[in-house]
Amino acid sequence: MALPALGLDPWSLLGLFLFQLLQLLLPTTTAGGGGQGPMPRVRYYAGDERRALSFFHQKGLQDFDTLLLSGDGNTLYVGAREAILALDIQDPGVPRLKNMIPWPASDRKKSECAFKKKSNETQCFNFIRVLVSYNVTHLYTCGTFAFSPACTFIELQDSYLLPISEDKVMEGKGQSPFDPAHKHTAVLVDGMLYSGTMNNFLGSEPILMRTLGSQPVLKTDNFLRWLHHDASFVAAIPSTQVVYFFFEETASEFDFFERLHTSRVARVCKNDVGGEKLLQKKWTTFLKAQLLCTQPGQLPFNVIRHAVLLPADSPTAPHIY
Repeated sequence: MALPALGLDPWSLLGLFLFQLLQLLLPTTTAGGGGQGPMPRVRYYAGDERRALSFFHQKGLQDFDTLLLSGDGNTLYVGAREAILALDIQDPGVPRLKNMIPWPASDRKKSECAFKKKSNETQCFNFIRVLVSYNVTHLYTCGTFAFSPACTFIELQDSYLLPISEDKVMEGKGQSPFDPAHKHTAVLVDGMLYSGTMNNFLGSEPILMRTLGSQPVLKTDNFLRWLHHDASFVAAIPSTQVVYFFFEETASEFDFFERLHTSRVARVCKNDVGGEKLLQKKWTTFLKAQLLCTQPGQLPFNVIRHAVLLPADSPTAPHIY
């Protein structure tokens, strides 16, 4: 690529700026092929029938946002708007509906949602936001439930979903967001659900919370502002003794300079039981740090979208991508 000729006019200066910017954005190559980037988690070769792109559509349903693969890899559970589906995916490229169960928000909750000035056309529904495998016989799921989060267990019979009983529906505050537009994350570890979401109707109180299981329910302290009010969660990844949460928020440490949005990682210990006098029912092992995602000579990547745990040669040295 030739360097643009310089002149004294502004257009030449603009051309030089764009040229330098393009040089930064172009991927660098290593002579001899010595450098190797991150390897993909799944790899298919040309001609492999599993590469077939498949589409699934069910009339009357939308917002297929939450996915869960069964342990044997034969069934894909899908959380949609006011319904949960079980898809048979044993035949590559041909997903087949095994069965579907409805889970709509009640008429009373929808009326309350509309009364609070939310849209009864796009918001006042039950959007499934959490769908995890609790054990071999049950799934655990949570939804927005018309801005009144709710959770329940779903019984499985030969990977088929059994209907939900209304008397088994529980409050889901702190596990599912109120607003379907808010980002969230949840992971089930040793029978306990670790979730990151918004904890109030206004969407101004982010929370990291542990529920279910035999351990005490713990959460972050909103009064101490452990999280900025605009925190947005993207992933939760368990490790041997801790659980990591990945999110983005406005960095309060730079308030003197400007409102800087940054990526974060937070950590809590699995054996945390909360404080005895101080921090009762609160995390005592909560720590967070800024994620420095950048490459030499390039701008930092301060907007995080997802994080996954990569297989490692040693279980004591996992890598997060």
